[in-house]
Amino acid sequence: MGLHEDLNEATKLAVREMIDFLMTEKHLSRDDAYMLSSVAADLSITELVDGNKGVHMDTEGDFVAGGESEGRAWALLAVTFTGVAI
Repeated sequence: MGLHEDLNEATKLAVREMIDFLMTEKHLSRDDAYMLSSVAADLSITELVDGNKGVHMDTEGDFVAGGESEGRAWALLAVTFTGVAI
């Protein structure tokens, strides 16, 4: 999650956190993690009070954990970008 007084900066922090997670936990390259995040994750505004802005990035379904049903579709999408199942 990205927290910053500027909404654009909070968004950048949230995206970078997702990319770092995919690189660390799923061993993707930075480019592959960025591409996967751009098609398989959503950004949402978390907080807009007291001058603080919060943005979080989450995934549709359970594709990162390799879950059932929807997760399988996302895993196939990941293979398309990376050549390896995550």
